Amino acid sequence: MLWPELTVDENLLLVARLKGMHSEEITDQMELLKTLLYLEQHSGKLARNLSGGNKRKLCQAMALIKTPKIVFMDEASNGVDPISRKNLYSYLKSLKETAALIITHRIDEAEKICDKLAIMAGGKFLDMESPEKLKEKHGKVYMLQIEPSSAKGSLASVH
Repeated sequence: MLWPELTVDENLLLVARLKGMHSEEITDQMELLKTLLYLEQHSGKLARNLSGGNKRKLCQAMALIKTPKIVFMDEASNGVDPISRKNLYSYLKSLKETAALIITHRIDEAEKICDKLAIMAGGKFLDMESPEKLKEKHGKVYMLQIEPSSAKGSLASVH
């Protein structure tokens, strides 16, 4: 949740204080997260005036301030530039004392940073393993091949 009438710095400062951070550690943590997510140039901007991607990055910075024990991120990479996305995931992977639950459709990203992945479909839990084991079990590749067919209306087959 962003406070639209507060600046980027004010949003981060408010959350840091709500989380009980000491003044001396707040500035360092804010600067680290703003640098990591390329928010430095937006420090004085009101949250309501940020682009969608920068609002998303500010939410991520607010979630990560005071290095939480557990962090939940739902589609964290949506609308975020590739460099910030890479920095965010590298940072998450480096947090040894933090458990991250990341909800994503981007398996390629999840397997780079997660020790275990869970697969859900239709609201049902299907499986949970290491990325390697999931690939072994469910790693079938489908290819859509379009060929002319003599049957009317039948153009594609799945292999």
